[in-house]
Amino acid sequence: MLFYTSCDDRFPWHEGGSHKPVKRYSGDLAVKWMKLQMTISRTTPGFNPGLATRAFAYSGLSLYESIVEGMPGYKSVASSMIGVKVPPHNSSFIFFPASANAAMASIIKNLIPTASVASIAKIDSLEAAFHTQFTNEAPADQLAKSVEYGRKIATVIFDWAKTDGFAEAAAKNSSYIIPTGFGLWKPTPPAFVFPVNVYANEVRTFVKNSITLTLPPAPTPYSEQVGSPFYNQVNEIYTISQSLTPYDILTVKTWGEFPGNFTNAVRYQQIAIQLVDEANLTLDLAALAFAKHGMATQEAVACVFNAKYIHNVVRPITYIHAVLGHTTWTTVNTTPPHPEYPAAHACVGRASSRVLESIFGKNYSFTDRTHENLYGARTYNSLKAYSDEAGLSRILGGIHYKASVAAGEKQGEKVGDLINQLPFKNFGH
Repeated sequence: MLFYTSCDDRFPWHEGGSHKPVKRYSGDLAVKWMKLQMTISRTTPGFNPGLATRAFAYSGLSLYESIVEGMPGYKSVASSMIGVKVPPHNSSFIFFPASANAAMASIIKNLIPTASVASIAKIDSLEAAFHTQFTNEAPADQLAKSVEYGRKIATVIFDWAKTDGFAEAAAKNSSYIIPTGFGLWKPTPPAFVFPVNVYANEVRTFVKNSITLTLPPAPTPYSEQVGSPFYNQVNEIYTISQSLTPYDILTVKTWGEFPGNFTNAVRYQQIAIQLVDEANLTLDLAALAFAKHGMATQEAVACVFNAKYIHNVVRPITYIHAVLGHTTWTTVNTTPPHPEYPAAHACVGRASSRVLESIFGKNYSFTDRTHENLYGARTYNSLKAYSDEAGLSRILGGIHYKASVAAGEKQGEKVGDLINQLPFKNFGH
């Protein structure tokens, strides 16, 4: 077997008796799988943004782990987290595009178990299309071994995912008793929806103690006294709302929540996919980008919601109605059902941009076309700029105080740095 695979020169993937390094392959495979996952996430009933964000974290990690043995200078980051070696067996002579292809097909099916028959057919079709392409690039026995390898990687990651406490935290949410008292958060109009993500802090994180390490300081003390710091920060939001420009309104709306499971964390994943696609990254860098980004956004959700329910700050709309007396005032977009401080858009967005900076650089410019048909394209001169605008949109829209956005941005930066500091690279590289 070794003689056959190392000496058969009919296939261009052999270099010096082994496989070509992953950096020699296009990242198109990674992009197409992430685009398909995005489509399925947005069209699967009941597959909410929390589930979608979590799924992108584990699929990105599975993609990376399925090819990392072919990335000189890099190593598994999941092995130390899981406590078992990933990959589970010898990867010599694996054709890594085929292992990545099989891993993505497997992990997406597992992570979106309620996907429709049509969605499963799309997964099978994409997997088959790549496999057919690979028959011209590697021997059949090596492809079979590579498929087996990729599926085993996906199984290891998925089995670990099942123990992260996500399902238990979601099931526990409805048992939450909303605290009552002076200045505490309460459900907001118009629907007065029960709070969400109450126990997000009980979901296992990728970085140990990240929730504690990134916890923001206490917010401005609550007060209803005219001229107090808290009163002034709420009045500032009301004042801003009275002079919004048409462009301000577009900014708020383009960063709002959309039908089809498309909230802020999923929007950031869409940006990551666009950036990787437009930059034509090689497979190794594409996988690294998706692994880091998926983990960072999921980590940021756990960290920011932990802080929200610790501090339990009242939303602007509640205070503006009850204290400022503007009882008909409303926000541009509906206020989301959870406490105000710190701002989730700002936290998750800054974690997103921070890890993408490690791939593209801080001054990478691009045009975000996510909601171009509805609200126009958005051009940014740096990656930080889109997370800045996401945070600003919540101030302009009347959903957050300025201090809450600033705290969220600092927390998100810390989350992104923790993910960037994970040992993706071998010592000395």
